[in-house]
Amino acid sequence: MSQFTNSNLQILFEAAQKLNLSPTVISVKPPVLSFQAGRRTHRITEKSFGLNSTKNINLSRNKSKTIKKLSQHHLPVPQQII
Repeated sequence: MSQFTNSNLQILFEAAQKLNLSPTVISVKPPVLSFQAGRRTHRITEKSFGLNSTKNINLSRNKSKTIKKLSQHHLPVPQQII
């Protein structure tokens, strides 16, 4: 059962658990999540950011930029059909 109604926050919470960052739920209403990475503590709220930002949406619409970014980060590039 999910702890948050905000799906982005739930995804981040589960990812932090998988990475052994020991996430802590500070508050469910309003939703606040905290986790520690190294010596830094990060606090994430419902309004922190969107996983589907405008910048990422625009990048995904530009095929050549997307392929370039994937290559830069050594990620698999889909085979192109011409």
